[in-house]
Amino acid sequence: YQGIVDTKRTDASGSSFGTGDMVVRTKAALIATNRFDAAAAVDVRLPTGDPDKLLGTGHTQAKVLFIGGSTVGSVTPHVNVGYTLGGSGMTFGADNRWSGSFGDPELIRRQPSDEFNYTVGADVAATPRITIAGDVIGRIVKNTAEMRLFDNGPSVPDRQIFLEVVPGTVHLLLGAVGAKVSIGGSWLATGTILVPVNDHGIKPAVTPVIGFERAF
Repeated sequence: YQGIVDTKRTDASGSSFGTGDMVVRTKAALIATNRFDAAAAVDVRLPTGDPDKLLGTGHTQAKVLFIGGSTVGSVTPHVNVGYTLGGSGMTFGADNRWSGSFGDPELIRRQPSDEFNYTVGADVAATPRITIAGDVIGRIVKNTAEMRLFDNGPSVPDRQIFLEVVPGTVHLLLGAVGAKVSIGGSWLATGTILVPVNDHGIKPAVTPVIGFERAF
């Protein structure tokens, strides 16, 4: 059929290992009662990760966060709402065209965007040593870019597919289900499964996360 052309696809992959960006947090209690607790926190994300290896942003970021929680029996619902001061984000001209190219080595060094953050979830004390947790984690990233694919029509003999980059706001949504297990002393072992809830932005597929926490 004359209107159909072959499509060539090239895949590439890579990996990196190292220290990512470190976060320093200070938190102050606002309200503390038998049924409800509230606190305010400030996170400073330090650019300790290598942006060339996609281990960090290359820029210092600050997040202001409100934390609220309650206790109903063995269930502890909670909500976090915050705003991250990142930077100028993507750069577009007056005609809303992206002033850059995919071959630009400075692409991954561009400043992060400001974003609105929220988390809604609950912890359940399954046993004295095991806590089950579930959260919905949202990020609304401002002053960023959306990528759209379009073509010149299926009936054109020399069909071409184009990539358009336009300014926009991206809403990233993840679901997180996991558990914390007390392993002795002040140590906790944590395991979490992160699941994408929507198809906005670029993010990995289902991702397991394993970690250790210690309370001081």
